[in-house]
Amino acid sequence: MPTTRDPDEVSLTIGGIPVIGWSDLSIERAIDTYSTVSVVAPFDPTRPEIRELFRPFEYRDLIVSIGGERIFTGLAVDVVPKTGPEGSSVSITGYALPAQLEDCHEPSTALPLKFEDIGLRAVLAALLGPLGLQYELRGSEGAPLEEVEVDPTGSPQDTLVKVAQQRGYVLTDTVDGKLLCWKSIESGAPVARLEEHVPPVGPIDAQFSAREYYSEVTGYTEAKRGRKGSHYTEQTPWLPRLRPHSFEISDTDPAEAPAA
Repeated sequence: MPTTRDPDEVSLTIGGIPVIGWSDLSIERAIDTYSTVSVVAPFDPTRPEIRELFRPFEYRDLIVSIGGERIFTGLAVDVVPKTGPEGSSVSITGYALPAQLEDCHEPSTALPLKFEDIGLRAVLAALLGPLGLQYELRGSEGAPLEEVEVDPTGSPQDTLVKVAQQRGYVLTDTVDGKLLCWKSIESGAPVARLEEHVPPVGPIDAQFSAREYYSEVTGYTEAKRGRKGSHYTEQTPWLPRLRPHSFEISDTDPAEAPAA
């Protein structure tokens, strides 16, 4: 006979692999920010498959479901192994897929991004597409936007917030990882906050800055003395997920980014 799924069963997968024995799972969701998740899982450093699953800087897909219904879709961003008196564990924090718009910049191959008389849906598609993200618009586009320009050294989120504010929208995420552009409503309670025990006393923590790690970094220079500006992109060959970052180079004389 087919088994009936427990409607209260909370499941967690990272990189498509179910995580068993987790604890202290918390999801925070708001109407105008991107959702975040934190969880503690057992960690056995003697098992290669466990070390591979919780390898830092992999940005693996992280999905949380209740009773088989998905409630969070994002990435495992910070992965922090811990060793203490009660054994080894790993703390994982993640954010919804659209939160990449805050950390990353548009890839150099997508630039320039400058539009006139463009609809809201077209703006969302143009800014999210290069990063492999999707959107959901709940409401009317309104009149076309006179001008939209993405700063190559700024985050797409900055541009999206300005555009959304012009139409009275706020930005958050859906349970399946899309950017949600919608009208604000009254906030509700957190989706889930589950706790079984406190972390061990006296742990040894490894710290990583995963939100400042990128697959490619592009430097841009301004035009000087009649010469056009230039840019140069350096790739990170071992990072499997697209996470572009850009910055402006201000101390070059011949406006040549590769030599900066």
